[in-house]
Amino acid sequence: MGSFLMSRLHTVNHPDRVGKIFWHYTVNCSKIEQTVYLQEDFMLRQASRTARLRKIEQILLLAPEGMRAADLAEKMAVTKRTIYRDVDFLCGQGLPIWQKDGRFGLIRDGYLTPVHLAFHEAIALMLAGLLLSRTIDEHNPHVVAALQKLATVLPRPFVPHLQRAANRIQEQQRDQSQVDVLEALAEGWAAGRKVRLGYRSPRSGKLRQRTFAPYALEPTPSGIYAIGHDDWADDIRTFKLDRLESAAVLPEEIHL
Repeated sequence: MGSFLMSRLHTVNHPDRVGKIFWHYTVNCSKIEQTVYLQEDFMLRQASRTARLRKIEQILLLAPEGMRAADLAEKMAVTKRTIYRDVDFLCGQGLPIWQKDGRFGLIRDGYLTPVHLAFHEAIALMLAGLLLSRTIDEHNPHVVAALQKLATVLPRPFVPHLQRAANRIQEQQRDQSQVDVLEALAEGWAAGRKVRLGYRSPRSGKLRQRTFAPYALEPTPSGIYAIGHDDWADDIRTFKLDRLESAAVLPEEIHL
């Protein structure tokens, strides 16, 4: 408004010359304002779509049986056509989406979605990682890598704590068989498949092969335990990981 009044004043004093400058100036301002509004509108729409795409991914991750386009559209408050376009875009970005009988779902094998953490969420993970570093008594490269990755995103005061925890694990004796056992149990649990365990009895000292359906992995101050159904005992059993000498994921699915 100040620029407009100033231009009008100059127009009175210099009607020929400054009048032309005034009109040129106002037209340019109009274009600039229009461009700014268009840019802001575009950025808002892009932000809205990005949030919607992330939400669709989260919904599909939590729906093993998949979701119909109509249900997704209702949840996202958009049209089915928009959902089809969004799913198309996610597929183009490499998201492993399956489609069957009008339903969309995510192929979960080996897929992990990127996690965006708020500051305090990252701190919660840091504290859990520090606790885990005091629980395990073998060198585990996955725990070390996770702690080091957290150290790269947290503010500098937190880095020494994470680095000390990572070093503490690295200094432990490395037992690759224990890493392999934990990996197989985690993969079987994630995929819903049974695992063949090589279990050494603490009483007899004999090594037995057990077919095991992992239901959970639980860290405790004395070590990590696998909880699940043992086919040999036909009952729920708990195995301490350091008593397991081998583990291999089987093709047999777990049926609860």
